Amino acid sequence: MEMGRRGFLQATAAAVTATGLTGLGSGTAAATDATTDTDVGPRWVARHGLTASEYQSEFEEHVGNGYRLTDVGGYGVDGQARYAAIWEKRGGPAWIARHGLTASEYQNVVDRFVDEGYRVSHVSGYSVDDRSRYATIMEKGGGPAWVARHGLSSSEYQDEFEEHVGNGHRLVHVSGHGVDGRARYAAIWEKRGGPAWVARHDLTASQYEDADETFTGRGYRPAQVSAFSVDGEPRFAAIWEKGGGPERISRHGLPATEYQDEFDELAYQGYRPVDVSGYAVPDTVSTAFGTVSFGESARYAGIWEADGLDGDDIDWIDSRMQAYMNRNDVPGLSVAITKDERLVFAKGYGLADRDAGEEVRPSHRFRIASISKPVTAVAVMQLVEAGRLDLDDFVFGSDGVLGTTYGTPSYGRLSASDPDRITVKHLLEHTAGWWVRNNPNRPDPMFRHPNKDQDELIRWVVGNWPLDNEPGTDYSYLNFGYCVLGRVIEAVTGRSYESYVADAVLGPCGIDGMEIAGDTRADRKDGEVVYYGRSPYDDQVSRMDAHGGWIATPIDLLRFVTRVDGFDRKADILRPETERELSDREGPNCGYGEGWILQGNWRGHDGSLSGSRGYLVRRDDGFSFAVLTNGDGSVGGLRTSVNSAINSVRDWPSYDLF
Repeated sequence: MEMGRRGFLQATAAAVTATGLTGLGSGTAAATDATTDTDVGPRWVARHGLTASEYQSEFEEHVGNGYRLTDVGGYGVDGQARYAAIWEKRGGPAWIARHGLTASEYQNVVDRFVDEGYRVSHVSGYSVDDRSRYATIMEKGGGPAWVARHGLSSSEYQDEFEEHVGNGHRLVHVSGHGVDGRARYAAIWEKRGGPAWVARHDLTASQYEDADETFTGRGYRPAQVSAFSVDGEPRFAAIWEKGGGPERISRHGLPATEYQDEFDELAYQGYRPVDVSGYAVPDTVSTAFGTVSFGESARYAGIWEADGLDGDDIDWIDSRMQAYMNRNDVPGLSVAITKDERLVFAKGYGLADRDAGEEVRPSHRFRIASISKPVTAVAVMQLVEAGRLDLDDFVFGSDGVLGTTYGTPSYGRLSASDPDRITVKHLLEHTAGWWVRNNPNRPDPMFRHPNKDQDELIRWVVGNWPLDNEPGTDYSYLNFGYCVLGRVIEAVTGRSYESYVADAVLGPCGIDGMEIAGDTRADRKDGEVVYYGRSPYDDQVSRMDAHGGWIATPIDLLRFVTRVDGFDRKADILRPETERELSDREGPNCGYGEGWILQGNWRGHDGSLSGSRGYLVRRDDGFSFAVLTNGDGSVGGLRTSVNSAINSVRDWPSYDLF
């Protein structure tokens, strides 16, 4: 078969014997003993953008914790070496790794460790200040015959490629870098069988993209990619293999922030990185005198492999979420799912910001509206556990938690001769006595009087709205009651509601990214989506703090619910008897506890504001989910869509993505 300059090959090979060349480099990572599998810690760790010293520190930490280095890529940015690497917690033979080697140092290390029974399993050639450097991994033990080469020009690499493939070897690894305006290659061939494969080198970004699309369309999977730059122009060398195996996804040309976003997005779907390489591109600015370069920045290419949910199951979840968005004209949606308190899936869909074309990521924060109520209820119950508050404490009056700060509600024309007074428990259960649900004469005060702050609003309601029902006798969903609970928390703790809840509730759950929202689009917090609906920026959301003011990611909401769900995999922040109180069906509405909607086989809460919909659900079968949108739509349909997606998955992974 005649080979073109870009090194095309499609073949299968049988294993035969041969000799190996090239090895490892000296300097930083000592040889390690054979490793065994362990379940302690995450299954893998990946880092990028590391200096040499940072890489060395990460190396020592992860190897010390039982990980083995499986992939390392060096690259130069502004004359400084940078590294991207992957460590996996799995068994395997003894191994050794080196980085920062010159060509001769690399060859010397290879020669030394080949004599000790090692073979080259990975090599990364890279350029720093236009000089070649190498990083490598070698493993001890037998295997098929192998050949490794480095420092090859494009034509030399093509000659070596044709020779070794002609002798029955298959290319298993290739790495490119640029020196003196020319590409240089390092490669490893092994004489063994395997699936059909194809390889390309010296590709531009568009050529690589076309090749990847072509070969994946023919049933090949990306096996490895090396991205590098020659005189500031990106170049790619890659290998694809045909056949079965877990789904693989490749990405390229990603700046550091986009790479991190993509990394997180795929990791939360159960994909693990198997290959990563970095390269530098010039930073330029257009001036009246032409384009001026003022430095370099990194770009990344990588390959991820499905390591959890089956691709068909992910497609089914995707279809349910997309169908809901299409039916309700929702711009963006984010969902997260746990099984047995383990995070098993999280993904963003659609757009966080239509104008900017910004896609929703699992890290985007949304208004959670009334999903804030379970958070407030847990904060109240913590104070009860601590003996600082009692559910039967009066709220208003000289002997109440709030004293006479806001006055005392009048009882209007109540038939009871000596009506009960409002207690903390009444506020939690929406039985305080104000009737506002579907009451055209008294809509929820939280959506009235926009110029009043919380204190002014509470004082106005207490002074102007007599109670319609005796407290504790009738249910009427009341956002205002939870606003009052926020002030109860402040009165007891001497701290702001937001500050206390962040420290006492969210912190112990491992949450540091929730905060009270702003009111306007200009008030958006970092990482917060844009809302689309009838009038999403007309509400005083910050005034709603304790009943509807928080912003969060679905993942953080599940961090919260796994600590108050009554399951035993992770320690809860409340006592069992306290959690039973939260879900006790003792009030006038047996479908609502203290801050939680109660149904036959689940509890949770929905949230709804203009431009925001959400649901947090804890199911009795061990599943929990949180889903949030930045548009209007059916909240019931939202819950149904996620339940349908969960129930359709055949086999959930055993990992924990928290």
